[in-house]
Amino acid sequence: MNNPTSKTILNTRNYLTESKMRNHFTVIDEPKDLGGDDNGPTPVEHL
Repeated sequence: MNNPTSKTILNTRNYLTESKMRNHFTVIDEPKDLGGDDNGPTPVEHL
C-alpha cells in the first residue's frame, strides 16, 4: 500500500505557509493589510 505523505513548512516570511501533499503543492498566506505578502489564499479561503 502507498504511504501518502504531507508536509507543511512555516516560512520565516511573515505568514507564508507552504504545504505539499503527494504531488500537489499549495501556498497559504495572509493579505498585506494583515501582515502577510498576499502570495496565496488565506487559511480560511483555503478551507
